Amino acid sequence: MGIAYRVALGASLAFLFTTPAFAAPVGFVPSQGIWFSQDVFFAGDRVKLHTVVVNNTYQQLEGTIGFYDNKNLIGSVPVNVNLEEAKQISLLWEAVEGDHEITASFLSAQAVDEKGNTVSVPDAQLNPTASLIKTNYFVDTDTDGDDIGNQVDPDDDNDGLTDAKEEEIGSDPKKADGDGDGLNDKDELEKGTDPRKADSDGDGVDDKQDVFPRDAKESKDADGDGLGDNGDSDDDNDGLSDDKEAEFKTDAHNQDSDGDGIKDGAEVERGMNPKKEDSDGDGLSDGDELNRGTDPNKIDSDDDGLHDGFEITQKTNPTRADSDEDGLKDKEELDGGTNPLKADTDGDGVKDGEDAFPKDGKESVDSDKDGTGDNADTDDDNDGVSDEVELSLKTNPRKADTDDDGLQDKEEQEKGTDPLKADTDDDTVADGEEALIVNTNPTKADTDDDGSPDGKELERRTDPLNPDTDGDGVRDGDDTAPLYETNQLLRTILLLLAFASSLAALGFGAFAIYRKRMAELGTKDAGWQEEEKEIEELVEEARTVTKKQAKKR
Repeated sequence: MGIAYRVALGASLAFLFTTPAFAAPVGFVPSQGIWFSQDVFFAGDRVKLHTVVVNNTYQQLEGTIGFYDNKNLIGSVPVNVNLEEAKQISLLWEAVEGDHEITASFLSAQAVDEKGNTVSVPDAQLNPTASLIKTNYFVDTDTDGDDIGNQVDPDDDNDGLTDAKEEEIGSDPKKADGDGDGLNDKDELEKGTDPRKADSDGDGVDDKQDVFPRDAKESKDADGDGLGDNGDSDDDNDGLSDDKEAEFKTDAHNQDSDGDGIKDGAEVERGMNPKKEDSDGDGLSDGDELNRGTDPNKIDSDDDGLHDGFEITQKTNPTRADSDEDGLKDKEELDGGTNPLKADTDGDGVKDGEDAFPKDGKESVDSDKDGTGDNADTDDDNDGVSDEVELSLKTNPRKADTDDDGLQDKEEQEKGTDPLKADTDDDTVADGEEALIVNTNPTKADTDDDGSPDGKELERRTDPLNPDTDGDGVRDGDDTAPLYETNQLLRTILLLLAFASSLAALGFGAFAIYRKRMAELGTKDAGWQEEEKEIEELVEEARTVTKKQAKKR
């Protein structure tokens, strides 16, 4: 029975209240018959069976209507109809494939007559023709759910193969995937696999899961390179051979075993741990470190004392030891309570690294390192002279020794030296050296009044505190040899002359040997004779000097 027949039948069984209720005295309305809630339905669908009961005789009609399928009771429905009323009654039915004779009849009936008496209603009165009403219907199956019944559908399972083709190859025309391997029958024919066998190549892997369903030696291709894993030396194409993966105990079928965003081969090449997401344990995954420019093998990439991961939580730069470039490393700032992201934490215009009080906006300098800022300190350089006095004297209130002469400004005041002049007495010796080292008077150029300034005496190594260093009775300023007595000087000169005489004697011997050698060579000419004469004169002069020295001794 085709669609056209079912549609026509459905139309003929539409809701028919057009027939007057008095068409039947009491019971079913034969012209209405039985109809279904859907024009088209298939096996397994749930539809309603409808019919109409009329009462044109009694004050009230009560009873039970039974519905039958091929004479088997489907179910019953109670009915109550007042005088000159007609009521539609329904029963839900799940259709099954096949021919069906659907009937309805009163299982019981009673009425109330015009006198109010309850009376039974005979079957003959319920319907002038019979107490039973029926309709016939064929229910088809729609295997593929395309609203075309199998009786007329050329491809019942809608797998792309006609039922005739499926019967030819031996597959099930009512199952799109006859072998249950996850591939429909047409796809299997196109791929060359067997639609009747879930595992066409018999390697233990169903065709859908088998990347090589016709090769019993291969079934997987982890890296999708067209080579089966059994024949591929690097199954996951991560740059690390399967043998190496076994050695490192990484996953040969996972390019990134630790899930850090870097392939295993690249991790091994860079010295990272392919089994550890965070190789250096700094709180950042290796992949994240490479993206940020930090060192995945170094817990503190910028050597500022903070782990890279911690820096990210603090929003400091893990690649820069001093994130705000104020002269202090990030850890120093955190330890000291300053802001590593703000170069001038207290906003006083001085960078934290240069600020002696980086958390005090009123102070930034502590010249004397006494813990009190210069703005509050009355003696910034702690030299014993108040800043107010130093300003009046034009000395530097932030420098204990304004002129760098070795004496602090207060000492200069006490000693009477000039705190603005390193050498008060101009003797070329700084005031501090005179006062603290050589003990000369920094306000007097010639401390011992010997005619030689202190600086000159130090240069000549005489004693600036002793006017006659060598004790020879001559002031150092007038003494040509202030470090020697006169007799001592003469003895020194004689010793030097004796040494010179010895050298001359050596020269005589060398000259005699030279003359003899020249005579042997026969090279004595006029030029040589003149030269020889000059040498003899020099030698004679040296002999005379030596004799005089000997007489003096």
